[in-house]
Amino acid sequence: MLLSLVALSEQQSKKQEILPSVHFMILSDGYNPIVPRIIRRVSELKRHEEWTHGIDKKKQPLYIVQDGQNMGKETFIESTILARSRDGILLVNLDTLSKKDVGSLRLVMSKSSKLSVQNRHHRVGINLNTNCWGWSVAKQSSDKGMNSNKVGSSKGIDKICNDAVKPIIDTFDLVVHLNESIDSVTNGLIVDHLLEQATVRLEEKNHKEKLAVLTFEEFKQFIAVASSTEVKLSTECKDILRKYFLVCRKLKGASQGFASSTALLESLLRIASCHAKLCLRSVGSIDDALVSILVIEETLVAKYGSSASVLGFVPLSDDQENIHKLYTNKKTIFESMFPDHGSMDQSNQEVCSKIRHQKYYN
Repeated sequence: MLLSLVALSEQQSKKQEILPSVHFMILSDGYNPIVPRIIRRVSELKRHEEWTHGIDKKKQPLYIVQDGQNMGKETFIESTILARSRDGILLVNLDTLSKKDVGSLRLVMSKSSKLSVQNRHHRVGINLNTNCWGWSVAKQSSDKGMNSNKVGSSKGIDKICNDAVKPIIDTFDLVVHLNESIDSVTNGLIVDHLLEQATVRLEEKNHKEKLAVLTFEEFKQFIAVASSTEVKLSTECKDILRKYFLVCRKLKGASQGFASSTALLESLLRIASCHAKLCLRSVGSIDDALVSILVIEETLVAKYGSSASVLGFVPLSDDQENIHKLYTNKKTIFESMFPDHGSMDQSNQEVCSKIRHQKYYN
């Protein structure tokens, strides 16, 4: 999520070879309320808008094309969800989308062509870059004796995701499949945690050596500074990514869709640039390339199964259990990093220096 957060900036250079958006998707084995909670909380670090669907909220179109009232019949896009998420985050519960909605979302997320408005005589391209963050719940496996996480890790999430989501899986740069073990020992802890939060006010423990805590506003400033950092990848960085891409194309198990297309190489380049931004460096290094490859490895295995991995990536069997443990602690990671102490009047340089020393971006 941090990599995607810094991908776009309002001051983004227009002279870019590839579109900078980094789209992110989480697929969970079974409904987990923590997933959308995390996504919504982190998205507050950036300009964001949620594409609301469901029974309790009126369905809104992603964008509306209208004809102007002047003589030239000028065409424009209304200030809708897409416009309000420009250069920020578009949040989407993928399981609520219809086939028509998926088509609209795919057009917005597509790296191959920009959204455009067209009439009989003119065509105008629209620069509305946004990062899409989507979440979905895997459907139950039909294979008896095998739980869904085993099927997903071996064959890819297209075997277990909802049919409406399948057409846009390849459009996401980063995909995380949160596996859940049947024998999870922490499923009950989430209930205990919610009850405790509702009935008991937790007391903070006193530590002799307590690190200075970042406020939410401070971290928000850091994201803004990192986002506006212009990065140029070094020759060594691009060479490693290129070689990895060529190996992926030759690999039999990854000879389809995203894994064999130039979209994979573009994602590798984007993620390496984003990691350099998080480190506040203007030149992408070999380290950024390695991080990009590791993240893409997880995405390839999630999308296409274990055979798509070049480095032999093996997903954890209890990813969701680890998240449960995180949220059933006395203080969650976001509460630890971003207590509601209000905004501190400090310069961006002080904030970034503070983050560098504490290495929160790692």
